[in-house]
Amino acid sequence: MFNVDLLIIGGGLVGASLATAVRSHPLAKDLRILLVDPSPPSTQSWPPTSLRTSTISPSSKMFLDDIGVWDRIPVDRIAVFDRMFVWDHPYPLPATPSNTEVSKAPAGTIVFDANDIEQDHLGYVLDNDTLRNAMFRRIGDIVGGGSQGLQVIQGSVKTIKFVDDESESHVPEEEDSAPWPVVELESGETIQCRLIAACDGSRSRVRTICGADWFQYGYGQNAVVANVELKDIITTAYQRFVPTGPVAVLPVSTEDTLAPVGNVIWTTTPAEARALMAADETDFINELNIVLAAHEDEDQVFASSFYPPESDQNPALWRLVAKGLQVVLPKSAAENKVLNFIPPPEATRVIGKRGQFPLTLGHSPQYVLRKKRTVLVGDAAHSVHPLAGQGVNLGFADAQSLADCIASAAGTGRDLGGENGAPLMRYQSERITSNLGMIGVLHGLQRVFGVQNPTFRDFRRVGISALNFANPLKKIILRAMR
Repeated sequence: MFNVDLLIIGGGLVGASLATAVRSHPLAKDLRILLVDPSPPSTQSWPPTSLRTSTISPSSKMFLDDIGVWDRIPVDRIAVFDRMFVWDHPYPLPATPSNTEVSKAPAGTIVFDANDIEQDHLGYVLDNDTLRNAMFRRIGDIVGGGSQGLQVIQGSVKTIKFVDDESESHVPEEEDSAPWPVVELESGETIQCRLIAACDGSRSRVRTICGADWFQYGYGQNAVVANVELKDIITTAYQRFVPTGPVAVLPVSTEDTLAPVGNVIWTTTPAEARALMAADETDFINELNIVLAAHEDEDQVFASSFYPPESDQNPALWRLVAKGLQVVLPKSAAENKVLNFIPPPEATRVIGKRGQFPLTLGHSPQYVLRKKRTVLVGDAAHSVHPLAGQGVNLGFADAQSLADCIASAAGTGRDLGGENGAPLMRYQSERITSNLGMIGVLHGLQRVFGVQNPTFRDFRRVGISALNFANPLKKIILRAMR
């Protein structure tokens, strides 16, 4: 039987970063930490580039740097982007892909630039397997450096026994504190711990065993993911909203090919997702190039829609919107450099397999389960729509906040999971407030862009174009995503 202070269940990106962050904190150097994961990665070699990628914000990059993970990532596995183009186009798409020459941005476009917030880059893109491997290499450095306070074992949770479950109190003889839970793994191994950190994802086994509340909303959408070769290198992140959902292309670095590579996250209906998964490579690439194509004549199509010859509904409203459109949309790209738009380069082939996963929103109203000596972290506490790539960044912020609380409690001799959860309540208050704010924004965006009423779509595009020139608001958005 193991007796530990902190048991981290789940060695994904969030769980591994939490283990590293706590062990790296000087106030937590005497804590006994155990990380349990069903399949810890081998660190003998770097894995192939995986389909699932993470967009790392500057603040998350700083966190990974502080805990010694960032330097363990091979430079050639890190892709960066310094601009982001987001545009809305609900009209019939052109039949041929765009070229890569600078052109006037389509109406309904917003452009974010790293220069707007005085940063070198807006973000970094890594595939999840590479990032996780780097984290376990860092953990290996810590363990290999003589630290006896951190161990990693392979295993899955079978049951957890709490003091309320039976009359026997699970307290190590040498400890004078509140009862500790006992975790039994599928292997039969048992672990007593002061605190359980559930980092086992949105379908958290630990959360279910604890009986924690979990509110979930299904979007009725699937995300199809693929890595594709591109004709040109990109340092821009692209996201286009079409009637079935957003389609994003991110730069990604891989050793699988010498050609430039983009990671595609294609959000769509389950039926279209099945069709995209079943399509042969040629059809998939053709569909992708069509859906991402952008031509200068799209604005003419958009402008003409304000004067439909057969429509006499609300003519004054149409004139007002058209006049507003003339104000917020310059007549040429030369009038404002921010509208210089470089369409996504043409995709040429799929690298490896495609994948898909359903999209849901989920949230637990309590992250600290006081009576269970358990805390929920990352996707076990919240899951968000991937349209802004914020899921893993929220998880890293959770890990950083929780590590600080654990270290502070350890440094002052407090009981990590005891005192009715008091040492951890700062984590809960900080992260619930921040996470709910981001969840609300992302859910709101998903709902707004999901409306396909023609009048609403036109107003939406005007609003996006107007926002593109509201630099103070754009800076607020970018800083919130840092």
